[in-house]
Amino acid sequence: MFTLILLAAVFTVSLGANPHGYTVDQVAALVLHDMDTNGDGQISQDELILELIKKWDSNLDLKVSHEEFVHHWVNTYHDHPDTTNTFFHNLDTDHDNFLTITDILAHIPQIDQNHDSHVTLSEFNVFLHTVHPDGHGHGGNVHPVGK
Repeated sequence: MFTLILLAAVFTVSLGANPHGYTVDQVAALVLHDMDTNGDGQISQDELILELIKKWDSNLDLKVSHEEFVHHWVNTYHDHPDTTNTFFHNLDTDHDNFLTITDILAHIPQIDQNHDSHVTLSEFNVFLHTVHPDGHGHGGNVHPVGK
């Protein structure tokens, strides 16, 4: 019985905060792919706002509530709800329990490191490692991007 509990604990830790085993790097690639509406391999400020505010705002009030964000993020990127809660609060710069265009714009200098108005996978990956609670990058099973 002890062996079974130990194996379960090791398995849980190896998966980290993402039960599908996605690493933060893999999640960054998935997010960038989802936001890149024109397929140029980068995301613009407009694409970032369009993805987050227009696609994730289920009640169309031009802000993404904590509940909307957690629901969408967990269902799309499979992070654990506790991890996603912390992630949301790291993104919510004014701590009003909503993500708005103002919150997004506050993060742009950190996301777009070379300030060229386009975010590459490398830049987004660095940003995600900074604000995501599992930013040290552990994860379990490796899944191809888009699967």
